[in-house]
Amino acid sequence: MNISAVDVYTADPDLATDDLVGPPTPRCTFVNSDGSVKLSWVPAVDTVNNFAKYNIQYRTYASTLAGGPWLNIPGDADDLLDISDFTFPITGINAQIEQYDFRITSLAGCNGDSAMFYNEISSIFLSASPKQNVPQAISELSWNPAGPDYSGLGNFFDLYGAKNLDTLAVIGASQFVQNDEDIVQLDACRLPVRYRLNYTDDLFQAVGLTCEVQSNVAAAVHLDTIPPEPEDLTMLSFNRTTNELVAWWVGNALGADSVSFFTRDGFNSGLPIVRSLTDGAVDINRGGGSPHSYAFELARIDATDSVRVAGALAKDKCDNVTRGSIVYHKSMDVDVEWKICDSTNIVSWTEYVGLNPDFAVEYEVFYSTDGGANWGPTLNSVTTDSTYDHLITQGGLTYSYYVRATSLDPNTPTWATPESNVASTLSIYEDTPLYYYLTNATVLPSNDVEVEYYRDIITPVKGYTVFRGENPDEMLPKAYFDAKDLGVEDENILLDDFGG
Repeated sequence: MNISAVDVYTADPDLATDDLVGPPTPRCTFVNSDGSVKLSWVPAVDTVNNFAKYNIQYRTYASTLAGGPWLNIPGDADDLLDISDFTFPITGINAQIEQYDFRITSLAGCNGDSAMFYNEISSIFLSASPKQNVPQAISELSWNPAGPDYSGLGNFFDLYGAKNLDTLAVIGASQFVQNDEDIVQLDACRLPVRYRLNYTDDLFQAVGLTCEVQSNVAAAVHLDTIPPEPEDLTMLSFNRTTNELVAWWVGNALGADSVSFFTRDGFNSGLPIVRSLTDGAVDINRGGGSPHSYAFELARIDATDSVRVAGALAKDKCDNVTRGSIVYHKSMDVDVEWKICDSTNIVSWTEYVGLNPDFAVEYEVFYSTDGGANWGPTLNSVTTDSTYDHLITQGGLTYSYYVRATSLDPNTPTWATPESNVASTLSIYEDTPLYYYLTNATVLPSNDVEVEYYRDIITPVKGYTVFRGENPDEMLPKAYFDAKDLGVEDENILLDDFGG
């Protein structure tokens, strides 16, 4: 065949071909409050004049994992879509409670039922839950990728949040990394919170298209289970006026708003019995200022003549209590014994337990001779021991004593000086000393008997009686010597009337 000419023909616009039209590009899923989803895409471009309609399908993410079938949107509503349309509401689903996957394509071909392939996108399903094992309330947020790459310079999700039933508002920005955290300020024992992600996709603004991405609303409930810091007692001290044992504390435990007090019977027992010392919790800021104190009723705990223990347990407004064991303090019990032979009151006491064990504790003894109206320190009584000998120079009085403990820890508050209960004794010099003297009797050449003895020069003595007899069990008084008639250096008495 010889070709002598070439002619160019223009086909009729209504003439279709068998070439396929490419699918549109899905960009956004917007989850409405009722669970329906507005699907948005970049429209397909028909360069072959063979577009028939769009086809939109969906399935739940659970179905996707199980390999379930794709479902056409209800009623084949997409049949009415024109190629220039770029959004469509998908109803009959609930993307507020689970993730949905979508796909869209362009149907073409002679019969209008052929397609190149589907492009897919997912609704964003946001989950929120309280973060576990952390010392504050934190919401852990996670979500699935939608499919399109939204990342770019300065692009973030807007993170919306709200407490209780408050309106959702922007609280921050989240990167496209599928997880985030929100620190929640707990102002209630039970606090519901809600979250949502939003994003405006402007990647195709050049062609006049903008679509919005919105996740479901995720909810979580924070329970205030964070225990307060411990509020250990600073000291236990005895009130000499009311005879009550008083607990003292600083009141700076973070998160605590009250303290409860306990004692246990058998401080050194392997099976102690714990008892409450109050009917309810006590305001941690009791009395205002600092320090704070609480006096226990005598019916609850009586420390007038014995050692007692007490400890505190901090609580918060949600009844969370401090973790760990109660730190008990042990009060001091003082005793006194009158040693008439030495003209001395022997004061002894139990050690105080509860101050910093890494530092020694000093004790100082105070006394009163007027029933406790006035008190003063005894001479040179500061000691780390648990006894003190008080030399008595005035007899016939009742001496009362208490002991004050002071920690050598420089960080201990200056007011933290626990005081013991009170012990008393009547210190009386007897007319006849209640002890014996070491004596020696010597017969002199003059037939007199010289008696040598050791005098008591500390205890005031009225006088001395010398006994005589032929055997120790049958001795009768022979002579009496008034002490004031004897000089300090006199050490023997000449009995010149004893006879042979």
